[in-house]
Amino acid sequence: MENASVAVADDEDLNESNHLDSHRYLFFSIQNDSYSLEISAVQEILEYQKITRVPKSSEVIHGVLNLRGHVVPVIDLNRRLGYGESEPITKKTCIIIIEVYSHGESLSMGALVSNVKAIREVDGSNMKDSPSFGSKIKPEFISSMINIGDDFSIALKIDTVFDIDELKEMNSMKEASVIC
Repeated sequence: MENASVAVADDEDLNESNHLDSHRYLFFSIQNDSYSLEISAVQEILEYQKITRVPKSSEVIHGVLNLRGHVVPVIDLNRRLGYGESEPITKKTCIIIIEVYSHGESLSMGALVSNVKAIREVDGSNMKDSPSFGSKIKPEFISSMINIGDDFSIALKIDTVFDIDELKEMNSMKEASVIC
């Protein structure tokens, strides 16, 4: 099967909003829970493809992939969000390529997710504060709760979930534990 990708970051329609208080979000799932990312940070969506494991790296780092000649680290969001063991790879498994900023530099990172559901415009009135308790994930990872009908999706804070310095520190701690 050929690897397919969907480019989303350069589409002007996705970056411009008709409503002042609305934003576009990419909705996806992990362990049957709904999550979302602001579409402005999403560069493309890939079908799952060969990922090279990095020896002695943190379990949060799924590995790296070759994206048109560039080495892109792939984060296992299942583990990063604290679910524990990774979900099995299926035909629906995707890698969301996002743009993150660290020390003034733009970097591409991949996020391994169970499946991608949709891109939706979300009105500001449907964005709610997250509760201070009851979440499976760290509160600092949550930007807001998005109300979709009778359900909610957790909007993630990209700069916190994909914090390069914290991910490097996790990797260093893993290496130190291997040495001990």
